[in-house]
Amino acid sequence: MKHNAVLNIVCDQLQEKGLEYLYNHLRDNYLFLISAREMTAYRIQKIFELVSNAARQYFDLPLQIIYTDPFDELRERPEIYNDFIEKTGILFYSGPQHGLIQNTKEINFKDVNVFILKEQYSPSVIEYIGQGDFAALKELTYEIGHYFKDNKIKPMTVKIFYSTLAGDIFTSYGQLFEDNDDFLKYEDFHSGIVNLDRLEKVGKAFFDFAVKVMDELRQVKNGELIINKAIKYIENNFNRNISLEDIASALKISKHYLCNLFKEKTGETTSAYINKLRVEKAKKLLLMGDYGIKEIFEEVGFTNQYYLSKVFKKITGMTISEYKQQINSAEGKNIVS
Repeated sequence: MKHNAVLNIVCDQLQEKGLEYLYNHLRDNYLFLISAREMTAYRIQKIFELVSNAARQYFDLPLQIIYTDPFDELRERPEIYNDFIEKTGILFYSGPQHGLIQNTKEINFKDVNVFILKEQYSPSVIEYIGQGDFAALKELTYEIGHYFKDNKIKPMTVKIFYSTLAGDIFTSYGQLFEDNDDFLKYEDFHSGIVNLDRLEKVGKAFFDFAVKVMDELRQVKNGELIINKAIKYIENNFNRNISLEDIASALKISKHYLCNLFKEKTGETTSAYINKLRVEKAKKLLLMGDYGIKEIFEEVGFTNQYYLSKVFKKITGMTISEYKQQINSAEGKNIVS
């Protein structure tokens, strides 16, 4: 209702000044094409200052106006129109200010390589979410928003940046929620921010999404899923030279968090778990009788024969030779029996 009243004020002012006009309603905005024998930017600005003051006085509504310099030939209209539509993107940064009136020739946007910029921020965003560091994530989101505002980056570029950054989050953590039908889908997030008209709204939508991922991740981490994935990774890669850092990187979480969580859930460190698994695999190979010590340590992921022997004695309480003797002795009894 208020917007219709303000529209009437605009039309009344134009008619009072003897100006002909056409207008079109574009979402929350109105586009006017004004015609007069004599038209100047100064005259346009004065008319809309009156309208803006009236909108603020009677309806407490901010009226934000972008206008072009006057032009003589209608054939100039397509080029001017396209430039005008692009320049109205300045409202993406302005916020609800009273009486914002600006000429398109004073508006200039910068552009950036979205993917280079994303690579600058994405690792930190992924890390803060994985660590559950709300304060650091909030500060970084604030920093990103100010970068865009201070440099007046093209609005669509900004939206593409946030969309691709969210894509990295889905790539890193989406598999943890793939069975959660209630969790926001990437396509929904993308279409949602494309339709937002203010930088603050886009930034907030991204931050809210990132916090939701953080909360979901915290719930997942409190369960067994992370540990199960870590154990599965170890079982698939124990014969390589893997470390805590490798496992944490594969799971996209902090190595410090994984270290504490693994010890809490299993009662031992990841390195101890890996070595126990390697020794169990080595024992099975020794039972087969077809493998020498050199072949075994390479097969199960130890770096050398000495380290295999040391770890084997620590875990089993026997040397490899003693274990083989025990095997042979047991086999001899079975034959006698």
